[in-house]
Amino acid sequence: MRVGGYMAMTERRRVGRIVRTQGLLTAMLAIVALPFGVSSARDVLCGGIAAVLGSVVFAYFTFGCYQAARPDAIVRQLYLGQLVRFSVIAGIFLVVALVLSNLNPVALLAAFFIVQILPLIAVNLYDRNMSSGQRK
Repeated sequence: MRVGGYMAMTERRRVGRIVRTQGLLTAMLAIVALPFGVSSARDVLCGGIAAVLGSVVFAYFTFGCYQAARPDAIVRQLYLGQLVRFSVIAGIFLVVALVLSNLNPVALLAAFFIVQILPLIAVNLYDRNMSSGQRK
C-alpha cells in the first residue's frame, strides 16, 4: 500500500488526467452537436463546462491542502469538496437556465452526464491496464 505524498501525487495526476479528458470531451461533444444547431452546441458546452468545473472544485478541495494526518479530517475534506461541487454545478445550471433562452435541457444534461462519467471510466481503465502490464 502506498503512503503519504506518493499516493497523493499519483491521485493528483489521475485527477489532472480526468479533468483534461473532460475538457477535451466537452469540446468534442460541442463540435459534434454543431450540425444540430448553434443553440444545441451551446447547451452541450454549458453541460460539459458544469461537469468540468465541478471536478476542478472537488479536486481543489480534496487535494489542494492534502494532509493525511487524521482520517476524520480527510473524510471531512471529501464531504466538503462534494458539497461545494454540487453547489457549483447547481449554480451553473441555475444561471444557464435563467440566462439562456430556448434552452435544450436534454443536450445540457446529456453532455453533463457524458462528460462526468466517461472520462472517469476511461482513465481508470487506462490506469488499470497500465498497472497490470507492469506486474507481468
